[in-house]
Amino acid sequence: MNLRGLDAINAAHGFSVTMVGILTVFLGLFGLFVVLSEMHKLILLWDNRSQFYSKLNSKLNFLKKKEPFPGYRLLKNCPPLVQEEARQLYTLAKFIGNEFTLSQLLELAIKRRVAISSSTIKILKDKGVIISKGKGRFYWVE
Repeated sequence: MNLRGLDAINAAHGFSVTMVGILTVFLGLFGLFVVLSEMHKLILLWDNRSQFYSKLNSKLNFLKKKEPFPGYRLLKNCPPLVQEEARQLYTLAKFIGNEFTLSQLLELAIKRRVAISSSTIKILKDKGVIISKGKGRFYWVE
């Protein structure tokens, strides 16, 4: 079988090979166009990379573990119930103000229906989370 011209090209899948070649060249040129058209943004990013990293770090700060309340690290060895009651007491103490009395704190806990044990308050005082300021006034360690 002796084929010539277009019949020979068609028999050897020449048209499909040609189309794949054209598509490859077109996609390569389009990719080059996209890279070159966005190159100025990459150069600006590289020039201002310290600002970019600081913005990125500030946006990712929520991933870092923060203390649930001030003084939490002093209570790491305490039972979870004490830690939870301390967190609730801290919220109530901030509601009262910087200085508070224990009676104010307990009255507010009763009003808010928050169960607080007296042993938790003793532990908070012993560990130095609640510090006495004198005359029955206390403040929460920051």
